[in-house]
Amino acid sequence: MCVECRKIVTLDDFLTKIDYENLKQLNGQQILAYQTSQPLHRFKLLNGKDLLNIYLESEAIRLKVHDKFLVKLALYHIWITNLNLRDKLLDLADDVNKINLNKKRVCDENLNRIIRIDVPQMVNSIFEEHIFNGVKDFSNNDDKNVGFGCL
Repeated sequence: MCVECRKIVTLDDFLTKIDYENLKQLNGQQILAYQTSQPLHRFKLLNGKDLLNIYLESEAIRLKVHDKFLVKLALYHIWITNLNLRDKLLDLADDVNKINLNKKRVCDENLNRIIRIDVPQMVNSIFEEHIFNGVKDFSNNDDKNVGFGCL
């Protein structure tokens, strides 16, 4: 059996097969690609260990390692032993969090401006009136043309 084809079953095997050069070149765009897949209303602040975990999970997929416990052991081992990498990941996590918080702030400001629109929209029917200008009184069901307004 060739050495390259050998199955990874120990922490040492996994640690030797990890592509550390790719990890050292990890940049904000790779992390942002991950973060943009998360909805802004549910995003969480990342820390350096989260970024390392994201990378190690992708390496586990590349190396066909299905043991989550092994990946977690590698995470703790690398986090404790490689201080330079830890500092780099902490700085990167701060940068990513600043970008995501700014996106969230802009999104919240836009929603706030939309909510405060108080200029009535010109419409042609009662249905459009309720959709675009809002239902003002839920208890009044005098509109026979529209089947909602009173639940």
